[in-house]
Amino acid sequence: MMRGSMPIRFFCFLAVILSLFSSTLQANAGVRIEMADDLKPERHFLVTTTIFNRGLDGFFTERLDSSFLTSGEKKDITVLAVKPFFYDRVSTYAVHPAYYVDSTQSNKVPFALRTVALPTLRPPGWRYLLDSGAPVREGVVGITPYIINDHFHVILHYYLPAFDRAGIKEDLCQYLPLLHELAAFAHSEQAYENTKTTMVRLSGTTQEKDVESLKVTMERYRRELDQQLKEIKAWLALGQSNRAPMHDWMVHFHKADYVYQEMMNNSDHKRIQQWLEKSWDRTDERTLQWTNAETGLRYNLYLNTRITGKLGSGYSTVLTVDLNSILGLENNQRYLKKSYPDFYQNAEGIWKLK
Repeated sequence: MMRGSMPIRFFCFLAVILSLFSSTLQANAGVRIEMADDLKPERHFLVTTTIFNRGLDGFFTERLDSSFLTSGEKKDITVLAVKPFFYDRVSTYAVHPAYYVDSTQSNKVPFALRTVALPTLRPPGWRYLLDSGAPVREGVVGITPYIINDHFHVILHYYLPAFDRAGIKEDLCQYLPLLHELAAFAHSEQAYENTKTTMVRLSGTTQEKDVESLKVTMERYRRELDQQLKEIKAWLALGQSNRAPMHDWMVHFHKADYVYQEMMNNSDHKRIQQWLEKSWDRTDERTLQWTNAETGLRYNLYLNTRITGKLGSGYSTVLTVDLNSILGLENNQRYLKKSYPDFYQNAEGIWKLK
């Protein structure tokens, strides 16, 4: 009887020890990030800090913080919990339109009474990299179309939305000439040579088929970065107060209920209801197109089929929302989204979105 109880006691003891160890890791743990003090003081860097944990199929991440820091600024980030048996490292990176991204990391574990201080972030300026021809990072000869394309992607998808939501006051238009220089460099022979040299270093091959494949890939990057630069210019042509809500639209405008409740206003609702009432007796006008004069949003609503259900009778429809007109762009698929709302007429004869 005594022997049978020993494994149970051991596992209970082990559970208590692990619980205490886990609690220790959670108490007052922190990560400290710091920007170099020799950067231009008016530049606002988006600094994102993430914990990497090991998993069965690689790594899974937990974002700790994303905020804007300026030259010489420090920030302590509280870590609420660390998974001691899965923890691999904590990493942070800083981005800004005028700088190449810089990242630092540490495999030290944040736990009670210890704050892990990451190495100072010191992103190199694009102006310096263009003028000097210096490598952007170890293992890369110099600036390539891929690197520029990736930089423009980060500005569009991460930096600008965070910048506008935080209400940061910095004239981003002043960096457009620099971004144009980067795009021009991407089309240069030197950019091709940098890419080719990097390929040889990584793969050790200069076979003709690989070179031709490289050229095709480079041209794709060049087209993409040209398009992304056009989009960046379009966004910056708008005031920050106009841009801020559009970032939320970009996240949700594929959902019909969000579009109807958050993006449309009363004039849009009234237009749809009047059109549905007329269409109930006439099926020859199946498409309604309009632009909201107040918001600049362009809509296309197509009647698909009649439906009948518990809520009443109505239509299944296809709703297309187009943000291109606000940005002065044409048929850019990133700013076009479709959803499939159902409209039904209730007992009072009022049209509702299902």
